[in-house]
Amino acid sequence: MLIDSHTHIQFPEFDADRDAVIKCALDAGIWMVNVGTNVESSKKAVELARKYKEGVYASVGIHPVRDEISNGASPHDASTDYNFSLIEELARDPKVVGIGETGLDYYRNQEIQNSKFKIQNDNAKFKIIKEKQKKLFLKHIELARKVDKPLIIHCREAHNDLLEILQTQYGEVQPPTTKSFLSSGRYTTTNSLEVRKSQRAEVEPRGVMHFFGGEGAWENMDKYLAMGFYISLAGVITFKNYGHHEDIKRIPLDRILVETDAPYVAPAPYRGKRNEPSYIKFVAEKLAEIKGVSFEEVEKQTSANAKKLFSI
Repeated sequence: MLIDSHTHIQFPEFDADRDAVIKCALDAGIWMVNVGTNVESSKKAVELARKYKEGVYASVGIHPVRDEISNGASPHDASTDYNFSLIEELARDPKVVGIGETGLDYYRNQEIQNSKFKIQNDNAKFKIIKEKQKKLFLKHIELARKVDKPLIIHCREAHNDLLEILQTQYGEVQPPTTKSFLSSGRYTTTNSLEVRKSQRAEVEPRGVMHFFGGEGAWENMDKYLAMGFYISLAGVITFKNYGHHEDIKRIPLDRILVETDAPYVAPAPYRGKRNEPSYIKFVAEKLAEIKGVSFEEVEKQTSANAKKLFSI
């Protein structure tokens, strides 16, 4: 089996064939977590998960880019007067296995600032947007703790601020190449690889860094791992021009999840087309190739990782 740890089958792109897409995946032994990006899509993800005894789960949250920023231009957007209490209520549903998609996204906001607001030199509005995102992210962290469910984190061109928040919440960390971390998320000096491996395994799983990559990601990967976050890889790793094979080799297989992020970013050989959970096998196959292990090993380990993180 495989578990698509991050997908959006509740989105409008699947209105015409949603049930068929899910059936195709389940018949192939592929489970999925449908991730909410605002109140409405979170409600739909939960409703969809309730229809299936197993194999279809939900996550609830509000994506950092909302319509007060982008005026409803994205399916991620939520109402400006969103009611976070509705997310809190949904989070307690037994079919909800994660909190998010949440985090920080400065890439889209910079685009919006330059193209829509026509602000080239004045960063005042951009700073306000950043602060709103940070406050919203902290709400999700608080909720994750309250319901004891992992975070699903989106980060784009905001790793410094994201890490500052996470380190404040979970403790300062250092790269595990020189130190080893304890189950508390902090480190103790050691030169033993076996000790580092055993202590890494004791770190409490806190969430997943979704669609990992981009500016500032790889150089901070060890810090995310040290704080108990898994690294999720998507279809982009199958592209011919993908340049982070060596970075992927550094990630312990027992800390990797695979995802489609459907309907977006379909893997080769479906690049440019609508993505779906059944295509997760192409991500897993490429991961096996990069790691130099069998597909069966990737299939078994990434599924075990997702089951552990999401308690499914």
